[in-house]
Amino acid sequence: MNIEEIIKELIFNKIIHNEPTEYKQLIGGTVSELYLLKFDGFKYVVKLNEPKVIESEAKFLNYYNESNLLPKLLYAEQSYKYIVYSYINGSTNYDRKNKKQMLKVLVQGLLNNYKSSPNDFGWGWADQPVDTWQSFLMDEIIETKKILDSRLDI
Repeated sequence: MNIEEIIKELIFNKIIHNEPTEYKQLIGGTVSELYLLKFDGFKYVVKLNEPKVIESEAKFLNYYNESNLLPKLLYAEQSYKYIVYSYINGSTNYDRKNKKQMLKVLVQGLLNNYKSSPNDFGWGWADQPVDTWQSFLMDEIIETKKILDSRLDI
């Protein structure tokens, strides 16, 4: 699904009211496809990925919708092909001198507000749950071994 089709769908579903003044693909350290939509004074992100990944992210953003550290979910496409959320200004090229303050904000603003998820079944990643914690850990060891075997001697 291309971004022009998504924009038309968002207008049709009244998520946005007109064409963005600008849109561009964002690049970075993610396996998702990201687009920034700019409107008069507003910016939104459209994120595309596998439906199970998008569904997990939509549930997470809904679950923690009161956090001011996370973007606000505006729309999740019915079959979870993509989500739309508010854009948060920032950069990965930040001044790392005040890491203590940054970690304090993260702990107070997000980690201290952790909520257990009673409706999810299984262990591990939300989009790839397994039956037991031990199975999850073994899967992680196997995946890590694939990466490390080519770099580290046994």
